[in-house]
Amino acid sequence: MLKQLLKNGVLSVAKEPEDNPENFSDSPYVATLIAHDYPGKTPVMWNAVYRKYGIPVQAVMLVGDPVDAKTICGALRSDPRYLGGGAGVGFKDEIVPFLDEMDPVARAIGSVNFIAKTKEGSLQGYNTDGEGYALSLEKVLKEKGRRIKGSLIVVLGAGGTGRSIAFALVGRGARVMILNRTVDKAKELADHVNEHFHVNLATFGNEGLISEMVPIADVVINVSTKGAVGTLESYSPLAQAVLPATEVNIENNRRQANAVLQSMKGDTIVSDIILRKDKTPLLLSAEDAGFTTLDGVPMVVRQGALAFWILHHDVLEERGILQENVQEIMKNAAGL
Repeated sequence: MLKQLLKNGVLSVAKEPEDNPENFSDSPYVATLIAHDYPGKTPVMWNAVYRKYGIPVQAVMLVGDPVDAKTICGALRSDPRYLGGGAGVGFKDEIVPFLDEMDPVARAIGSVNFIAKTKEGSLQGYNTDGEGYALSLEKVLKEKGRRIKGSLIVVLGAGGTGRSIAFALVGRGARVMILNRTVDKAKELADHVNEHFHVNLATFGNEGLISEMVPIADVVINVSTKGAVGTLESYSPLAQAVLPATEVNIENNRRQANAVLQSMKGDTIVSDIILRKDKTPLLLSAEDAGFTTLDGVPMVVRQGALAFWILHHDVLEERGILQENVQEIMKNAAGL
């Protein structure tokens, strides 16, 4: 059935990754589902580990429309070679209704970034994004003698990855302000996080609060689609994006974003989880202004090692391989 989806164009093999096998259907494989092609690191990292330890599995990225999530899940469930894999951009929320089981953390978040196929053939969803991001942010903060607990962190966006990051940060004691174009979505997330942890650390607002909240933040994280490849690739998340993406609208966005940037504290950490070949408008402008920045690659490495362990820990533990060994291989493969 999976071969038929590839043949019919429902799914296609991503072309961007450097190590994305063209022909993977004759051996066990893990597949990351994405809504549009982008330079993901997952195949590069996972295949590096597979080669290092002689594990006969291949990792691949598949591009598809999240509207077809039910059909895609059915194909993967019925394919004996499919072991599991990622739920990338576009699939983190949409694929949830079509999974058979959910890890408690993923269930609380309401979003997944990784799927493991059980021995019984069921698809079980996990979420390692938030933990992966929190670990990468902790490293940057520790280098500056700071920590997540007690920090004021502004999260721009409230999508699947934003949900997992908000959960992980509040779980570590951060004060998190979620700003989203659709304020109801930000409110739902903040309320959900607070209810889960029995705290009142998450607050919310619309994009109109960016110029008020970002200047007092200790960390600013973009989890929105502004700066992603496509219609919004030229926009900064520090200001509203007016469409269509004309030169005038983009210039207005950049001008307003620069004004916000100039009002920020000098020790603010600016982070953008979007992966693309070049740096996003937010990271470029933040670096030019002298801010410490954090892109999405360390998160991908750390969450990838966590996901790899979920899928292969039995084989690895038998051979005395540690999760730290997997992370180091992935880190080197990602060029960090």
